[in-house]
Amino acid sequence: MVVFTLASGTPSERLVIRQALRDFALVSGRVVVARKNGPRSRRIVISDEAFGPADHDSVGYHLKGKRSDLIALRPGLPPSTLYTVFIHELGHYLGLEHRAEGIMAPRPETRSWGRLTRSLRRRVTTELTQLLLASAIKRLE
Repeated sequence: MVVFTLASGTPSERLVIRQALRDFALVSGRVVVARKNGPRSRRIVISDEAFGPADHDSVGYHLKGKRSDLIALRPGLPPSTLYTVFIHELGHYLGLEHRAEGIMAPRPETRSWGRLTRSLRRRVTTELTQLLLASAIKRLE
């Protein structure tokens, strides 16, 4: 099990992150959780303070250090956008690079779908899981 610290964000933003992690676990079998008091070495931050002036059009990023990982997300995103951007950045944490299309495209879909539907969540997390499996298979070949 991988544990992230999720200490910032509104209650509704934290709920979206936790739902994305539950959905990912359902389709991948890999458990990743977010807790308020998790390790300092893996953090999820939802704050404008995580973005510098050069990041004005960025909605999220993953930063890997020697001993730490950070997933930074812009606050105030619509729930469906926050969900897809978080899953995209989780893909980077798990070792995936950008692709020409799909959830690992450099610019994930940012339009709002309104309520997060179960089928949308399943499609997004299933796509990420398939990419992870394909990546793992390539490493074994």
